Amino acid sequence: MERTDRLLRELHAKDEIISELKKNGRQERDHVRDLYKKVDDLQEENGRLKEILRSTKRNLAVHERKAKSAERRGLVQTRKILGLTKEPHTALINRVLTLEWIVRELGTQLNFPVNEIISLSEICMENDPLLRNVLQKNEEDINSNDLIDYLDKNGVNSILGIEIDRSLLD
Repeated sequence: MERTDRLLRELHAKDEIISELKKNGRQERDHVRDLYKKVDDLQEENGRLKEILRSTKRNLAVHERKAKSAERRGLVQTRKILGLTKEPHTALINRVLTLEWIVRELGTQLNFPVNEIISLSEICMENDPLLRNVLQKNEEDINSNDLIDYLDKNGVNSILGIEIDRSLLD
């Protein structure tokens, strides 16, 4: 009987070990199943992130091409503008002197204060009210005799085919 008790105890001990191993095996299978689920979820997340990365790279490439194109267009426009504004210094001086001569000639023909206009042009900007006031003649300044004298001086005796009657002017 002793032998039976001992065998029975061994059997119970082995049975406990087997049940413990089965329990541990189930826990490990559950743990492995959970890990496989996590791996699948992570692979799906990885695929989704890769797709987002590819899409972002494509968008970035498109925006970089657009930016590069806009930069090139800007450089071309800048070069055009610089090309227009860069004029040889002597040509610029000649142009200013020519314009000054034209102002002097027209000013003397139209009885404008030429020296005052040129002096104001050095300190005033385009469309400045000071220059406008000097350039606009008052109605009082316009004298019909000046026109007749001008026409007479240049040998004009008729306007539009009508003879000028000088007796009316006196």
